[in-house]
Amino acid sequence: MEEMNRRQYGMITYITCTYFWIYALICVIIIIAAELSKNKEPCGINVIFWVEIFWIIILVRSVLVLQIVWIVRCEVSPVFIFIYYGVVYVLALIVAVAWLIYGYTIYFSPENDCQSNHEQFGWLVFMVILLFFGFFTICMLAILICIGICVLCLLDKLFPPQA
Repeated sequence: MEEMNRRQYGMITYITCTYFWIYALICVIIIIAAELSKNKEPCGINVIFWVEIFWIIILVRSVLVLQIVWIVRCEVSPVFIFIYYGVVYVLALIVAVAWLIYGYTIYFSPENDCQSNHEQFGWLVFMVILLFFGFFTICMLAILICIGICVLCLLDKLFPPQA
């Protein structure tokens, strides 16, 4: 039994660390590229700043998820791990949704003249791609929440509580 727990802990550690390093590498590459292109002619909105903060939010989330490695090593209850991951994920999701809403706000603002600025156009396209995938993710989560609520209601009707 103990050997099985060690294998499970090892797998959780490996997966969590792998995700962290992938996110960290992507974030560092994007932030370095953004910093190198900041000295170019700015457009009406601060696209590069928005992209940097978006990836920093993802990196902070992955750092918080990386704490699961320490929690697992302390042999805490799996329920605590599930609750911790859920809380981190929900908080990161709330911050990301707020940042996406801000991104849509600045993208559709009258100050946005980045389409005519050739030096910032690539970052604007990147921002639009992130906004699209963010909106798609929000829609999928909303649909999953609605389906989950419907399934819970159906289960409650099929299996009423016993008194």
